[in-house]
Amino acid sequence: MQSGRLIGLLRWSKSIECRWLSTTSCLGSRSSAKLERLERKKILHENQASPALEELARTRKLLIPLDKVAEEYRSTRQYFMHIKTIGTQFGIFRDVFGTSFLPKVLATISYGSQHVYHGNIMEANKTVSQPNVKLPPHNDDNHLWTMIMTNPDGNLQDQTTELLHWMVTNISGTSLSDGVEVYPYLPPIPPQGSGYHRYVFAVYSHKEPLPSDLLPATENLLERRTFSTSRFLSDHDKVIPCGYNLFQTKWDSSVTNTYKNVMKWPEPVYKVEKPPLPHELRQDALRRKHNLYYKYLLL
Repeated sequence: MQSGRLIGLLRWSKSIECRWLSTTSCLGSRSSAKLERLERKKILHENQASPALEELARTRKLLIPLDKVAEEYRSTRQYFMHIKTIGTQFGIFRDVFGTSFLPKVLATISYGSQHVYHGNIMEANKTVSQPNVKLPPHNDDNHLWTMIMTNPDGNLQDQTTELLHWMVTNISGTSLSDGVEVYPYLPPIPPQGSGYHRYVFAVYSHKEPLPSDLLPATENLLERRTFSTSRFLSDHDKVIPCGYNLFQTKWDSSVTNTYKNVMKWPEPVYKVEKPPLPHELRQDALRRKHNLYYKYLLL
């Protein structure tokens, strides 16, 4: 029964009304995480000792507001630990950041009605237009956000770097319009036959504004879009990674249009060369044998 499992997330007063535990401050250190666990343990014991809650649960009349429970969970340390585990599974910390960290913020990213979560698969034709991005409000007015979208699987010339798809720096509010768009949005361009590609939206926090010439000015589009997140972090040691979102996509016909109309490039296509079957090898050997026979016969 749902109530039995979720009741520990709530604190109920004598009038059976919810009082939600604020855990936003519990993301900072291990000591605060320990305090959170102790507080939740205390709430769990109080709920278990409540006769009124027991009666409602036994008679199946206890209603749990799951939307508020989910909202509460998204502000806890456990939720961001789960996001960190997902990033490790997808190789984001290894292939993008070059280091591991505990995410502390969550940006809301959506392509129309489809949201970007942490590894969900989206169709490439749904990602042609620039997505809507909403950042959380900053606790300190002196801090700025920077959002960078990269593809660690997309640079075909140098696989140790990433393909830069979008960069907005010095964001003072919760909308990207409050910042400086250094590089405009480039839709995903996974080549045909290359499988699924990872597209990462990374969010950074910093105090000092970043310069606009972060990448070298060149006429070559691929060189302009070549980016290394780990090198970016080493060059700007005051920039702190705070969170990420991720989706996966693969080639469809919209990618061909992007190569043709936006990038002005010939589209690369990858095909698998299948080894010949045994009967094809026998036929080829017999064909070569016959060729030699007729070659010497006609001499």
